[in-house]
Amino acid sequence: MAFTKLISLKDTSKIILIYSRSSIITPFFLGKRIAIYNGNKFVSIIVRPLMVGSKFGEFAITKKLGSRIHKEGRLSKKKK
Repeated sequence: MAFTKLISLKDTSKIILIYSRSSIITPFFLGKRIAIYNGNKFVSIIVRPLMVGSKFGEFAITKKLGSRIHKEGRLSKKKK
């Protein structure tokens, strides 16, 4: 698989690192712990049956959420 790495922690749990957000989730990933790179850090999920057929990027948000963050950005632009 392209753009993936396998990391083993304590020999029992394995995390698959995914760098490609546009890859499609296949039945191979069912029940496995996946870490998706969102451009800043890895977001960890466990693949469920309803996720099969969608893309990895749908489960790793790339932007910060919250009105406070957006208000701070507007205020700093007006002061300049």
